[in-house]
Amino acid sequence: MPVFETQNGQVTQLSPVSFATEKELQAFVEANLEELLGVRFVGTEFQTGDKHGGRIDTLGLDEGGNPVIVEYKLGQVGDVMNQGLYYLDWLLDHRGDYELAVQKNLGADIEISWQEPRLILVATSYTKFDPYAVNRLRDNVELLRYQRYSDGTFVLESVNEPLSSKGKKPVGPKLQDGDASKLEIEYTLDYHREKTNETAWAAFLDLRDRLVALEGAEERVNQKSQITYRTTKSFAACLFKKTGVMCQFKGPDEIDDPDNRAKDIRSYQWGYQWAFDLAGPNDLVYAFKLLKDAYDREQ
Repeated sequence: MPVFETQNGQVTQLSPVSFATEKELQAFVEANLEELLGVRFVGTEFQTGDKHGGRIDTLGLDEGGNPVIVEYKLGQVGDVMNQGLYYLDWLLDHRGDYELAVQKNLGADIEISWQEPRLILVATSYTKFDPYAVNRLRDNVELLRYQRYSDGTFVLESVNEPLSSKGKKPVGPKLQDGDASKLEIEYTLDYHREKTNETAWAAFLDLRDRLVALEGAEERVNQKSQITYRTTKSFAACLFKKTGVMCQFKGPDEIDDPDNRAKDIRSYQWGYQWAFDLAGPNDLVYAFKLLKDAYDREQ
């Protein structure tokens, strides 16, 4: 998509500028990981051991506590997709190595969820077959296309169609008979529904319909503590309590909140700056306005 600069009513098309190497692209994204992807940095060039002989470009942790692998390609995605899928399977079989890296870099009290580990591929272009292949193979793989321009503008957009996690199966390794005690819970809508009251749940369902109708918005249900909504990164999350639904969302220091109903949660919550309590249908319009503003800021 062409990008234009406007000066005095006249437009000039900006020229694309390439990164010199994949390492330069990687360093740029890692330096801006939270702003670009909503992911905390865990490690770079992470060794997969002598036996496997690989190095994961970037390891991170997202707002929902999900492990994230990021792999980069200057041109079309090519073999980096198969490489990334290999690393994702390796990570699921070596959870302890990842957890130690998180504890070392982010702290021992960080909660990690293994329900939805993610693979993010960052490349300048994809073939028409890549999004189809990804959607067939794994729904926790995300294709992001980037472009850098001569004035310093950096554009990042999602390529594969967003998929609702409704009915999604866990992606962890299969367990043998007798391992039932180790079986992970699949966190479904019904799981979250049991945490709150009927009035709040009915209001949440109306809010949910509005959020998933937003262009490019994706819902992530299969998480222990919350349901998240994202484009290329998360813009909102809903946590369920007996008294209602806490709608957390991203925003600057000052937001458009004329009734002063949003709470500043920056002192104790990473990734989301504000929260609004959805207690029933009377809160629906106001809640959607706040979350829609957060969505718009991520576009």
